[in-house]
Amino acid sequence: MQIPELLERLHGGKPMTRHAAAEALGRMGPRAATPEVLRALTERLGDVEDVRWAAAWALARMSGATRPEVIEVLTDALLRGV
Repeated sequence: MQIPELLERLHGGKPMTRHAAAEALGRMGPRAATPEVLRALTERLGDVEDVRWAAAWALARMSGATRPEVIEVLTDALLRGV
């Protein structure tokens, strides 16, 4: 599945669908760490527990060599209180 399809699933549907999309993005690692994906995953940190964990795991997998984009998105989320 491609990133646009996974983003669509991450934004809607049942929690199980959002969880699976977050995990699939995480398995892609740093190559999926676009600003759009990072923001979408950060938004899911406020979701139900299973989706939150999958989003956090995906963000950790994308961090690679501490990518500045990941740090920026997470910092913004913390400042917004997500």
